[in-house]
Amino acid sequence: MIYELPKKNFQIVLDLFDKHKNHPVINGVIEGNNPGKIWVDDLKKPKKSLLWAQSEEDFFLAGDSTDENFNLELNKLIKTSIKNQATKKGEDSFSLILCSESWEKQIAVIFEEIDYIISYSESFELNREKFNLISDWRNRIPSEFELKPVDKKSFKSIADEGGRLFSKWWYSFNDFKEKGVGYILVEHDKIISTCFACFAGANAVEIGIVTHPEYLRKGFAFITAAAFIEECLERNIDPIWHTSKINIPSQNLALKLGYEKKGEIKSFYFKYDLFDNLYAKAYHTLYTEKDFRKAITNFQKALDVGKPKRFFNFHYACALALLGERDEAFNRLFLFVSTISPEILEHIDFISNNENLKSLHDDVRWEEFIVTLQKIKK
Repeated sequence: MIYELPKKNFQIVLDLFDKHKNHPVINGVIEGNNPGKIWVDDLKKPKKSLLWAQSEEDFFLAGDSTDENFNLELNKLIKTSIKNQATKKGEDSFSLILCSESWEKQIAVIFEEIDYIISYSESFELNREKFNLISDWRNRIPSEFELKPVDKKSFKSIADEGGRLFSKWWYSFNDFKEKGVGYILVEHDKIISTCFACFAGANAVEIGIVTHPEYLRKGFAFITAAAFIEECLERNIDPIWHTSKINIPSQNLALKLGYEKKGEIKSFYFKYDLFDNLYAKAYHTLYTEKDFRKAITNFQKALDVGKPKRFFNFHYACALALLGERDEAFNRLFLFVSTISPEILEHIDFISNNENLKSLHDDVRWEEFIVTLQKIKK
């Protein structure tokens, strides 16, 4: 059987996650600092546990992996109760991290009838000596900008795609003020960049950074992150940096701030919606596996069950261009720009300069595509 553990008893699973005792996400949930749920096989003396960090889509599995009945129950739990709860909250995916390698033998049971993706993220550790070399970071703040600690007003007002940014990760401002750290960079009352603790536990914090789309690649995330890290060190808090394998800008920023790569974290991932899951598989095979033909197959499978959304046709065009399928690539590009959306307006430079479309640049249709983009921009 699987039982949901009452929040007041979360601490009893601490030993099961002993190998990750300094992990701010796991400990943030167990300590009750950040929203989460925990399931166990026994409410008094658990031998295995599934932990859900609810403000993200991350799940952690620890303990004894050999109980087949428990693993079958996990499969049912994921496909029913967790899926229902997550989708009601607006979450669209499930990502499982195994706290010991022994669980890998049980993945076929846990994910029975679930078409999952294996993905990797990068873990970074701060080299304090390297960070100290950038002690002049304040000189990079433009004169018309102001750097501020997160206060109650900004805590309530900052929003991201999923809703209120801070209230997604924290129960209240008082909890954040006591356990967290956060800085905002402001221009004329407009918040340009935010660096904040999205989880806090075991005297460590997980770093989260959000920068306004109009101000990307201008060094503002560097400023807020430097302020964040400096306060963490002053308070003897370990600032932890994790990012996805394909998020190169985040990795580069970490390195500039004095972080060093510590290792990879493997996860098992899927989207609850069938179209979204096939789209995610296409994206993964295109950019991570770099298997362009397989990516095209997955894009087509997605189209067989749903309609394109957001950047679907753009990524599909990239896969086609990389395989030399010019006609269909241009068809997808013009379908992509046929409907003006905020995403297109915010990423016009990224679209027009994308390396994956270079093979199309000597085609007269490319000039037509660029002209169309410029009209959208105006």
